[in-house]
Amino acid sequence: MDNYFAYFGVPVRFFPDEGRIRDKFMLEDTRLQPDFHNMEDPEEQIENFDKASYNQEAYETVTDYDYRMEHILLLNDALAEDWDEPLDASRYQFLEKWDNKVKGVAEEELEDVIDAWVNELDDKVYPLLEDHDKGVRTPQLWKAIAEYFLTRQYLFSKID
Repeated sequence: MDNYFAYFGVPVRFFPDEGRIRDKFMLEDTRLQPDFHNMEDPEEQIENFDKASYNQEAYETVTDYDYRMEHILLLNDALAEDWDEPLDASRYQFLEKWDNKVKGVAEEELEDVIDAWVNELDDKVYPLLEDHDKGVRTPQLWKAIAEYFLTRQYLFSKID
């Protein structure tokens, strides 16, 4: 798996220096503009297009909170590559807990209820994310962050 943080020359962090990332992205984006390469042979044009696509994908990944979290978890083997595939029994049990909380909530209230739960989760996990960015790396930290990520994804899937 490619490390998009390394591509932009920044450390792997949950709260990265987005200014440095944006500057590197813009520099590469300008350099790879198709208009600057329209006289090159077709193979070089395709190669530049692929590089521009990679640059865009890397930028979108490290600047979006959820994509960035998934990327960091995958880089550190704290999340299975197929995390969004059919679930095993333990994940079903985990998600049943949230389904039970959602039962009985009126549909028009669901988004507000889920936003409140996510805000509670955010408040609990932000100190862990900051610890990671300060260099703390423990199995317990990775487990807590992975559970937070999966719970967040699941809850947001209920309102999408």
